[in-house]
Amino acid sequence: MVGRLLKDRRNKKGYSLEEVAEITHIRLEYLRDIENERFDRIPSELYVRGYLRSYARALDLNAENIIELYCGGKSDPEQECIDINKVPGKRITVREISLVVLSIAVVVTVFIFTLRYERTEIGTEDKEAISAQNTDKDAELKFLRIVAHETTWLIVVTDNRTVEEYVLKRGDILVKEGYNGFHLKIGNAGGVSVFLDNENIGYLGDRGQVVKVPVPEDYKMSKAFRQLFQKRGPRQ
Repeated sequence: MVGRLLKDRRNKKGYSLEEVAEITHIRLEYLRDIENERFDRIPSELYVRGYLRSYARALDLNAENIIELYCGGKSDPEQECIDINKVPGKRITVREISLVVLSIAVVVTVFIFTLRYERTEIGTEDKEAISAQNTDKDAELKFLRIVAHETTWLIVVTDNRTVEEYVLKRGDILVKEGYNGFHLKIGNAGGVSVFLDNENIGYLGDRGQVVKVPVPEDYKMSKAFRQLFQKRGPRQ
């Protein structure tokens, strides 16, 4: 019933399904499923209700009443829907549930991303602090190559934008690309050789010594990463 109503309303307003798909950003096949009431072809009940709301608003219908009609609670979508079987009180809407689920998903995604990749994007304040060193698309790309002769941990900051942590074993070779430069924190200075554009940057330190190395040597580090380098060390 709700599908037929939406289809009739769409035709009355002179919209094609393609135009509704562009307005609502709903896939064309899902709009067809809605109009033909093949709701089982849409991934989940949450998606069905979300699509119905978007479709109803695009056609200037009351979205909440369309949902009630879909659920079988009201036959007239232009009037207020009241479910007399519900106990009076605050009603938790699908939208509120969706926002909670979305918030949890975002938090979990950010946590997993940080945990797995150990990447940090600097904030606005730090970007302003290094504005003079912002990546120039016309600048020449630099290649950093680190060759491990012994096991060592290291932290690499690229272009004052991202930080990554590695553990290299004897024979490992790490290659990074950047436009402005790199900052390295190496846990075993005597256990690696570092090259910038195939040129060995020379002596770094003794075996087992922890060192901090800018590459090239005049490349300045942002405040955010200076603090990070003071705290960061090998993962246990």
